[in-house]
Amino acid sequence: SKQSLGYWWKGIFSYVMGKRGQAGTEVARAASAWESIGDKYGTALAKLIQAHFHFERGEFDAAVERFSEYQKDDEEALPQLAWLNSMEKSLWLGFVEWKKGQIQEARQRVEEIRAFMAQFPGRRHDLYLQLQKNFCLLQAEIWLSEGKVTEDIRFLENEFSMHIPIINTAVSIIARTIMG
Repeated sequence: SKQSLGYWWKGIFSYVMGKRGQAGTEVARAASAWESIGDKYGTALAKLIQAHFHFERGEFDAAVERFSEYQKDDEEALPQLAWLNSMEKSLWLGFVEWKKGQIQEARQRVEEIRAFMAQFPGRRHDLYLQLQKNFCLLQAEIWLSEGKVTEDIRFLENEFSMHIPIINTAVSIIARTIMG
C-alpha cells in the first residue's frame, strides 16, 4: 500500500538525517502494515532496509541475517526474479566481507558478480546500471584495500558512472514493478 511505502521512505529519510530510533520505528510500521495485508514484497523491502541499517552500524552478522530474510520473502513474492537474488547476494556478501577485512573472499565475490553482469538481460535498464555502479564501488574498495591505487583510478575513470536514483531499493522497486 502507498501508506506502507510512505512509512518505509520516512524510515530511510529519518536514518539519513541521523534519527536512528525514528527510522527503525517507521520501517517497523511499514513492515507491520505490509504484513497485515499479506504483501510479501513489502515485508521484503522492510527487511532489506533493516539489513542496510545493520550494515551501516557495523552489525554485519545481523545485516547478513536480515538480508537473507529479505531474499526469502523476495523470492516468494517474485519467483520470476530468483536469478537476481543470486547476484544481489554476491554483491551484499562482497561488501560485508570487504568491511570485515576478508579481502580474498570479497575478491571472489567480484568474480561471481562479473559473471552475473555478463548474463544480465537489458544493460540499459536502471537496475543493471545500479548494480553495475555498486559492483564498481566494491571492486574499487577492494583494490584500495590492497593498495592498488593506479588500477583503482583507471578502473573508476573507465567503468564508473553515477546513475540516478542512487538508492538501491528505489531502483529495485522500479525494476521489480516493471519486470515483475
